[in-house]
Amino acid sequence: MLRDWSENGSTIFHIHIPRTGGSSLNSFFSQEEYFINGHHSFNKRCPCKGRVDVYNPKKRGSFPSYEDVGFKPYMKKISLVRNPFTWLHSYYKNSGLQFKFLPFSGWQGVNTFHKINSYSEFLEKYLDKGLDWHIPLLKQSQIGQLYNEESGQYEYDLLILGENLDCHLKECYPERDVTRVNVNEYDQDEYQYSNNEIRLMRDHFHDFFNLTEYDYKFVPTKKHIVGKNAKKIGC
Repeated sequence: MLRDWSENGSTIFHIHIPRTGGSSLNSFFSQEEYFINGHHSFNKRCPCKGRVDVYNPKKRGSFPSYEDVGFKPYMKKISLVRNPFTWLHSYYKNSGLQFKFLPFSGWQGVNTFHKINSYSEFLEKYLDKGLDWHIPLLKQSQIGQLYNEESGQYEYDLLILGENLDCHLKECYPERDVTRVNVNEYDQDEYQYSNNEIRLMRDHFHDFFNLTEYDYKFVPTKKHIVGKNAKKIGC
């Protein structure tokens, strides 16, 4: 599908959801004019509770909108997704406590902003429906960056399962090598969820699990999901 779009003259706009494998996708297409790295953008500018600029602790503001980083309505919107059980653990592990120079910076500032000292504490706060998360749309859904408040829908043309990205790209571009980037030791750790945590995760991500078919320690064999068909808030 990616190859068909590019060969048909379409421009691909990648909305990078943190810790899903998006850096590898950006690297793969880094030399292609038909591919735009949309960074951690949102449908509309999204206020960040904490600093936005990694190197300027006084700078406050918002994550950019799609339009801020080059999106046009005729472009194809794509994102990578990941099993929420490993995604949240990576979200925590790659945040402020491990990267001291990034406190309060973008999505990496979560542990510093919420004063989190363990993954169990991170998980409890993330799943607390009454807690005001540092980036609300990333708590609303893993694909919160795709949410359009006006339509009440998550809008995309293609979701690629990050765990199956290599296979997806090799099917589309068999003549090219696929190299993973921005993968670190923290993603090799495995957290053993309690039965109650599994139950709470399944409740929180109910619609997202139905859409993607992910589950605890399970990744489906399908490589992508097509269409603008995720409508519910709980995805």
